[in-house]
Amino acid sequence: MEKEEIEARVKNLILLALQSLEKARNLDFQIGERNFESKIWYSFMYVEASIALVKAANNKDYPKAQYNVRALIQKEPSSLLLDAYRSVAKSVTLFSSGGIDSCISELRNARNNLRAFLIASRKKRIDSREAKFVR
Repeated sequence: MEKEEIEARVKNLILLALQSLEKARNLDFQIGERNFESKIWYSFMYVEASIALVKAANNKDYPKAQYNVRALIQKEPSSLLLDAYRSVAKSVTLFSSGGIDSCISELRNARNNLRAFLIASRKKRIDSREAKFVR
């Protein structure tokens, strides 16, 4: 696969992630709700694939980013999604202008916020199931 083709795919994946997050933002969501959560999983998948392709296209080692999931999970779920949306939107412009390192950083930030949202959502769903069994 040529570099231009990879770049086109990356841009397409980033735009798909952005569209998926826009759809999710427009929904009235309840954390732990499966239909809403599936849209977030799609966004996560697109962001993850974008990161992998950007790395492959540039043949450069990027150090692993450190983040604290516990700190992110404490944030409001809507804030996590808004931060992820902003990071993905910013990564589109960074990628187009050639700021690959900054683009990777923004995509990682989006991925971490989406991961924290999904962890919190799963925890809430499990807690609600356990509460039903206790009754």
